[in-house]
Amino acid sequence: VVGVIFLLLGLYSVSVLPVSWAGVALIFVALMLFILEVKVTSYGLLTVGGVITFVLGSLMLFDGPIPAMRVSLGVVLPTAVVVATLTGFLLTRVLWAFRQQPMTGREGLVGEVGRTIGEIAPEGTVAVHGEYWNARSTGAAIADGERVRVIAVRDGWIDVASVGDHEEGSE
Repeated sequence: VVGVIFLLLGLYSVSVLPVSWAGVALIFVALMLFILEVKVTSYGLLTVGGVITFVLGSLMLFDGPIPAMRVSLGVVLPTAVVVATLTGFLLTRVLWAFRQQPMTGREGLVGEVGRTIGEIAPEGTVAVHGEYWNARSTGAAIADGERVRVIAVRDGWIDVASVGDHEEGSE
């Protein structure tokens, strides 16, 4: 009910105020550019284009003869700065997340340290992160209970190499 009331009030104000449909279209294009920034790798160029398009569309939005009926630059510029800052912050967080090493799944096992469950000569079982994995030794046989580092993950098996007791790691 409230949405319908606001929609009707909005449609009434559009008929009363001298709205420039080019300004509305530019604001719509700006919104599309902000959405595309998330989907397409543009390194911020779509955001810059979106901010410029948003400012131009906002300035063109009301095209009346009375200056008081136009959108104030004091409203447009802070809004554009907030949108650009928020988009820039989110973009840096997304890029940071892409650069991180995987924390879960098979890719997250590479480099982790575990212990052998029985001898690995050349195949056996290893406990890493509380999970048992079928393992292959990349070198000589590895004794029961010895610490090993995951070298690779292939076909449900992990390749491991023995590490000395002086190295730190997680199990």
